[in-house]
Amino acid sequence: MIKKRFAKLIAFACIGALAVCMLAGCASQSQTPEQQQQAANRAYMSQINKIAAELQTELEGLSASINSGDKVTIVSKANDALAVLDKIEKLEVPDALKDVHEHYAAGCTSLREALSGYVDLYANAKGMSDASYSARLSQIQDAYNKGIDELKQADQVAAGKE
Repeated sequence: MIKKRFAKLIAFACIGALAVCMLAGCASQSQTPEQQQQAANRAYMSQINKIAAELQTELEGLSASINSGDKVTIVSKANDALAVLDKIEKLEVPDALKDVHEHYAAGCTSLREALSGYVDLYANAKGMSDASYSARLSQIQDAYNKGIDELKQADQVAAGKE
């Protein structure tokens, strides 16, 4: 009987402690508008970094599938990488980083174009002349370089805001 009461008492104490912790977590923390903006900026850049890491993983998988020569896997891995690029455009952007985001979005658009073009070229390379292949590859490389330049520009603009 005493053990049951003690167990109930402990259970109620734990529930009470949990409730207090939950309420403390929900309590509004007073931050200045500047602190809120800084937190939003850090969260945005953190999301960008996570997407970049995810993209690197997908591109490594694409590279491995290209080396194996499996067209189905190449298309699948390219689509996975394209889906990661799409995530950047869906991010909630703090007002202070809208110009940074424009560069990231433009870079992703160019990289998307290059990636799609490369998969297309790989799939249709057998019927192309060397000159056509080289010209198309040059266009793809230009789109890739443009995308990388935009991403670098975004990083520089973001670094200037620190």
